[in-house]
Amino acid sequence: MVEFQVSDELRRRYGGDVNFFLEVLDNAADPDLGPKCNPQVSGFCVRAATIVWEDSDTPQAISGGNTEYRDPRSIHAETSLVNHVINGYGPERTRELLKVIALYTSGGAAMPCGDCRDFLLASTDPESLVIVSAGEKDPNVQIHPFTDFLFPEESFYIQIYFSIE
Repeated sequence: MVEFQVSDELRRRYGGDVNFFLEVLDNAADPDLGPKCNPQVSGFCVRAATIVWEDSDTPQAISGGNTEYRDPRSIHAETSLVNHVINGYGPERTRELLKVIALYTSGGAAMPCGDCRDFLLASTDPESLVIVSAGEKDPNVQIHPFTDFLFPEESFYIQIYFSIE
């Protein structure tokens, strides 16, 4: 069991939810729970976990892990996790049930990459999703609303210059 560190600021901001977030993070940190990591290229293990309730009496822990192949393909932990939830509950129910994703890495805290953000945006309710993260080498917990990682398209300004000689 990892001794996670939560700042006073996060405890004030999230109150009693911090204990639930830590429970989900404990599941992500448990190498015996669910799919294993296979980071044969990067050596960087990422495990993801969530707890969902089909009804209020039956919490279900679900996890996923990253798998790398010896070519450009890989399955990221977040994608693995969400696919397990979708397989168990269906895509519409997943949007309702998936409220927190915990990421635990062999390094420090990590946040979803661009591909994972796109997948989470399409597969979850982004307004109610929280990302919790810490790592083996850095047990300081980070907690962020998923929307912190989204950027509206209108915020991207691209200007192309053409010169004809």
